[in-house]
Amino acid sequence: MLVTSEGMVRRGEAQALIQNCMGVEWTVQTITPNPDLDLLDDIHTKLHPQAWAAVVALGGGSVIDAAKTLALALQSPHSRPLQIWLREGKLDLPKPLPLVCLPTTAGTGAEVTPFATVWDGARQKKCSLGGLGLFPAVALLDPELTLSLPWQETLFTALDTTSHALETLWNRHATPVSKAMAVEALRLLDPILPRLEHGLSDLAMREQLQTASLFAGLAISQSRTALAHAISYPLTLHYAVPHGLACSFTLPALIRHVQAEQAFPHTVPLALLQSIEKALRQFNLHKLLHHYCSTEDVLNQIEQMFDPARAENFVLKIDKSWVRDLLLESLAGLTYMRNA
Repeated sequence: MLVTSEGMVRRGEAQALIQNCMGVEWTVQTITPNPDLDLLDDIHTKLHPQAWAAVVALGGGSVIDAAKTLALALQSPHSRPLQIWLREGKLDLPKPLPLVCLPTTAGTGAEVTPFATVWDGARQKKCSLGGLGLFPAVALLDPELTLSLPWQETLFTALDTTSHALETLWNRHATPVSKAMAVEALRLLDPILPRLEHGLSDLAMREQLQTASLFAGLAISQSRTALAHAISYPLTLHYAVPHGLACSFTLPALIRHVQAEQAFPHTVPLALLQSIEKALRQFNLHKLLHHYCSTEDVLNQIEQMFDPARAENFVLKIDKSWVRDLLLESLAGLTYMRNA
């Protein structure tokens, strides 16, 4: 089964892949961004009676997460396995079908992580499936697949990579290996973030973005994410803020707070952090966020931003007042420090 997006079908990439795999019988399943739990169970119901040899994902993070989910679900005896696993909490996960991933964006790192995001619209929450079985069998990086990605989508996915790397570095579960991969991702991003908008047709730049995304994806596979991602989820769920923007608009302020508390690992070069912060500020992320929601909208979600699975990974001691100040600072595009 080929899991992909409508855009990949429309531009002919899906058909090109199928034509290059002679002798293989394919079924194509298209996926919309942030696929819903009930939708994925409906797809499972439609596809389950057939026998499947493997799943191939051609697309961005939503497509890859959906492919991971279906690779599990199609091996389950349940009629609606996601209902059983994520709403009823009976995580009897089977061994999934082999999964091959061809990412068409450079940001999520989903092609090398052991978890998949599933959105539950009925309960207004974000869910995750995780386990070693969710590591894809094969990941193929082809920068040419990312050349058709427009400017804003290129930016948001690059911001997602940046967030993954930084979230690894201010993470209570960071390891020497995860920190080394996160720093390498930032080193790859540092020279290309400032010229991102003017290098969209630069294949070498696209390849560097993919490599950075892969390193950052491997890093969060060990540590998982932290506060910036905890803040992001209700904004995506309630206001459709693109994930890369939602998990990155707080990064400049967070860099400064963590740096002020000397909570970054000592192996992280100070000059690199300052350069990344400067690059992030040039994008005016607070203005981009205000296209989707107001300051009041964001502040109304503070309760939901304290998801312990992510927020408690953050290295600094925080409370709701601290997060409120962080949000106000970030939403105003300010550079001052709290209590400075």
